[in-house]
Amino acid sequence: MTQELVAPGTDPAPTFRKYVAQILSSTRLPSSTILLGLFYMSSRLKLVAESSQLDPSSRNVFQMLTTGLLLGSKFLDDNTFQNRSWAEVSSIPVQDLNKLELAWLEGFDWEIHGLMYDDDEGFF
Repeated sequence: MTQELVAPGTDPAPTFRKYVAQILSSTRLPSSTILLGLFYMSSRLKLVAESSQLDPSSRNVFQMLTTGLLLGSKFLDDNTFQNRSWAEVSSIPVQDLNKLELAWLEGFDWEIHGLMYDDDEGFF
């Protein structure tokens, strides 16, 4: 599903465009949070691609985008949305968001700051 909605060289599906506009207008996230969320999403896609196990959420770009933005918001903002608020704006049940967040954090070995840092190059 992810490849069908968003692929290099193609326009995103109208449903995805509408979803992104809804999430961004509802949350009013700063650009730094959006960029970090997209970075987390990209990192997660790489982990899933390298893994022999298929992550069911990797097929749903809506869930992946929301989880990436959720983690980015929690990392950068001291006063952030609760998962209940993310559930309301995304229409993803809060139980699912909790499971997705946990799966991503476990996949990143709970070191979401380490993804952005390289010993030789410093911070990206």
